[in-house]
Amino acid sequence: MSAPHHRHSIVGPTHIAQAVHGALLSLALVCAVAPLQASAAGADIAASVRPYAIGPGQLGHVLAQFAAASGVPLSFDSGLLSDVQSKGITGNYSVDGGFSYLLNGSGYAAERKNDGSYFLRKVPLAAAGLVGGELPLVQAIGTADATTGPVTQGYVASTASFASKSKARIIETPQSISVITRSEMDARGVQSVTEALRYVPGVAIETYGPDSKGYDWLMIRGFDGQATSDYRDGLRQSSNSYSFFRTEPYGMENIEILRGPSSTLYGQAEAGGMVNRTSKMPVTEPLHEVQLGFGNHDVKQAQFDLGGAIDKDGEFSYRLTGLARDGNNVFDDRNERRYISGGLTWKPSGVTRVTLLADYLHDNVGLANNWSWTYPGPRPTHISYSEKAFDKYETEQSSLTYLLEHKLSDNWSFNQKARYGSSRLPVFNKTMLNGLQADGVTVNRYAFRRQEDLQQFAVDNQLAGDVQWGDSRHALLFGLDANFVDANASRWIGAEPTLNLSNPVYGQNFTLPSTLQLNSNISQQQTGLYAQDQIKFGQRWILSAGGRYDQVRTVTDNHISNVRTTQNDNALSGRLGLTYLITQQLSVYASYATSFLPQIGLNSSTGSSYDPTKGKQYEAGIKYQPDSRTLLTAAVFNLEKTNVITTDPTTLISRQVGKVRSRGVELEAKSSLSKGLDLTAAYSYTAATVSQSAAPSEVGKNVPLVPRHLASMWLDYRLLEGALAGLGMGAGVRYVGPTYGDAANQYQTGGHTLLDAALHYDFQKWRLSVNATNLLNKEYLSTCSSSSCYWGATRSVFTSARYSW
Repeated sequence: MSAPHHRHSIVGPTHIAQAVHGALLSLALVCAVAPLQASAAGADIAASVRPYAIGPGQLGHVLAQFAAASGVPLSFDSGLLSDVQSKGITGNYSVDGGFSYLLNGSGYAAERKNDGSYFLRKVPLAAAGLVGGELPLVQAIGTADATTGPVTQGYVASTASFASKSKARIIETPQSISVITRSEMDARGVQSVTEALRYVPGVAIETYGPDSKGYDWLMIRGFDGQATSDYRDGLRQSSNSYSFFRTEPYGMENIEILRGPSSTLYGQAEAGGMVNRTSKMPVTEPLHEVQLGFGNHDVKQAQFDLGGAIDKDGEFSYRLTGLARDGNNVFDDRNERRYISGGLTWKPSGVTRVTLLADYLHDNVGLANNWSWTYPGPRPTHISYSEKAFDKYETEQSSLTYLLEHKLSDNWSFNQKARYGSSRLPVFNKTMLNGLQADGVTVNRYAFRRQEDLQQFAVDNQLAGDVQWGDSRHALLFGLDANFVDANASRWIGAEPTLNLSNPVYGQNFTLPSTLQLNSNISQQQTGLYAQDQIKFGQRWILSAGGRYDQVRTVTDNHISNVRTTQNDNALSGRLGLTYLITQQLSVYASYATSFLPQIGLNSSTGSSYDPTKGKQYEAGIKYQPDSRTLLTAAVFNLEKTNVITTDPTTLISRQVGKVRSRGVELEAKSSLSKGLDLTAAYSYTAATVSQSAAPSEVGKNVPLVPRHLASMWLDYRLLEGALAGLGMGAGVRYVGPTYGDAANQYQTGGHTLLDAALHYDFQKWRLSVNATNLLNKEYLSTCSSSSCYWGATRSVFTSARYSW
């Protein structure tokens, strides 16, 4: 069958590659000359004494924060201090005194040049001295961190703890990693995790258009990442049926995307990759923020973020974040949300930190207008077949998280994470299609209603060590984790009046669905034992090796048939990666990794339980981070998933013989440049095809919902001087290539290019901003099948005023 008539022109791959190449080259040139443009700092600045309150972290980033707070330019090779941790600085210091304190015992000193800027020079350790008889630095390579996410500088992260459960630098980690920082989310005005992922390579989002229910529909490297790739603070957020944990982005500090198989550290997961949401944590520095906003579709929103030390010594600190939203979504269906989260950190000593986090989220939305009927062809229409008074979705969720960090010695630490979460779905009503009558204009419909609940407990125990053996240095990690899920689901179906497409009449009376179709309970227990060693040879070579063993037990109780089935799965996973540091800022790597994912149910061709799907990947790449404000990465990969369940079209018997292969290229550039310019740019080519199937018509076809080409760029510029200082603007462009809506590739949806924009003004303690997505209000389709199409998001404009003190 031919592709939909509703098509749009697309940018050719050659032009995309040329544009991305030019952008990356321009970015590299700007980064090279940026340090030369730093303004001079006077001697009065260097001599002045002022208070500082900068927390612990990687020494290079602490130095950068101190220099920024002091108002002096600082240049140094970030790689020299990549393995050094600092306890931070609190108190009143001059610029020279502060640098002296932070660099005490490091072998480096800060020296001021004639123009007022500073640079680091090497000094003998014997001449470094000690401040107050105490060495403020701790040498560490890849030490585990239970509570904090990536160390970021504007749009750029230097470390990503989710990738290796350590503080290893991104350029030393042999896997593709993207980090969306809080600064980037604020600049783009994101209102959902899906929106946050719009500028990430290798990730196709909104595959079914914007989801009113708040689900994050996404494909990572050609594989579905919605249900099994969802993590928060390093712990999995489980799901069952329509029970999903949703995430409010305002409560997140950053979002990490780990591409490729990652079962070695996390157990069962989809082959394409994972997404980790890092919660806002308690802070010791005072933090006070309130914000009011409104937008089209009658959106009204209020939010706040508060934090700081509770006592003068900073032993106790807190964080309290909240949001309330009323109005409609882009389809003018109801969209209401209430969110509150809180955190408390206790640091009884310099070697122990305990954090408790709690959150609650309630959503109440309508579902009437996000699907539309298509005439045979298919020809898309805007005719909704839903009933506005009936189609609705209401859910609430809550969780309690516990995080422990305890340093056992100078070289060993123990970390523990645990979370209990609950998700309730008391109302989920939806109108469904049931075929077209012979007259070609009358649609048969039926209705279903669902009630579900899910409870989860997850825990991860980590023992991390930093050991020197001969000429090699080892960052060791041993872990034991467990995940327990108990979920109930009930579904009722019933008849619903037909709908005449030529003259649709809504609001007809019908009986609430009462025929019980599903009533089940699923409980699952997973335990995993893992180990990892990151070995640094000299100053150039890093070998990363890890292995894991998992056991998964799933019990399904069908309360209608009174049948219980038990399924036991076990799997070995591994990862091996080698990184070569050409310089401390430039690395190349190659890696091999595997994954597994249990499949619940009985194989009708064998009568036994399904085997887990298996993923394996070869990847190679290059990473360049000239300083803490710029990161350029490129990767090529070959990823294969086996044991895919397919159905024989002649016998209708399921057979686990499917195989899917995904190959591709990913490029990404992130930079927070001088003079107020921030940039993120990405391009990816993903060829995901079916290489083996029980259905011959699917072999060689493209995987549905996966665009071969994705390209994006976002620029944000702020004036820092002059009469208009504080005024800024941002602009972004996103290109999504054509996709297929079915396995046989009969229904194709054309690609689309969308524009986003932002305008903001910072003055005193205020920030006024206007953010617009799909600025030109372009009409486009996300995907189409034989009977329905999913429209893309229309223009959304949100205006806000934020006050911080």
